[in-house]
Amino acid sequence: MRWVIRFHMDKAASDLQQRVLTLISRGVAEAMANEEFDRLAREVFAFQYERCGVYRAYCDRRKQTPQMVRHWKEIPATPTSAFNDFALTCFPVEQAVAEFHTSGTTREQSGKHFLATLELYHAAISPNFSAHLLPDFARLPMMILTPSPEDAPHSSLSHMMGAVMQEFGADDSAYYVEGGQLVLEKLVHDLCEAQWAHQPVFLLGTAFAFVHLFDHCAKEKLTFELAEGSRVM
Repeated sequence: MRWVIRFHMDKAASDLQQRVLTLISRGVAEAMANEEFDRLAREVFAFQYERCGVYRAYCDRRKQTPQMVRHWKEIPATPTSAFNDFALTCFPVEQAVAEFHTSGTTREQSGKHFLATLELYHAAISPNFSAHLLPDFARLPMMILTPSPEDAPHSSLSHMMGAVMQEFGADDSAYYVEGGQLVLEKLVHDLCEAQWAHQPVFLLGTAFAFVHLFDHCAKEKLTFELAEGSRVM
């Protein structure tokens, strides 16, 4: 049996999260007034300044505290390198329900991002993904050029791909990266089948994965003419 420690937010944290969730639930079509966003962003900043000692020290050193910041654009952004050396959280890190790592391409040690809840993460994915990539509400086979969430449990991207596949993908959606390698033979086979069946598909992946696919297609002199309604992310 796998036990997960649940983080019990206090009222201040819970109220702030609910306000952000309410904002997200309005969807992308409803424009948000600059004043409303500025007020909420600075409240989030004040909360994080109070709860995260490392971030507070960074802000103090820059002389950009909640009392000094007058607009959200003045809120100090944390350098990505800080996530390599510190657990930047507003809660006890041992209560995290998810731990995402950076790719570690610039330093040997990966940065880590701990989440006490995935509620905000999931709420932010769906409305934007749907509005910008599936405005026609199509439910397509997703051909995902990343590892699955099970194969890459610390990848935020893989987690996102799993969430959108579950919510928006057709039943025959699949992943095409195994053991860190793009499974080109299977991908090409499935692209051919989709082309012959005039089945629209949804290709999703990193730019680097598409480079490998394009290089392979150029080497093998392969081209595809996918059905109308196909799309790429």
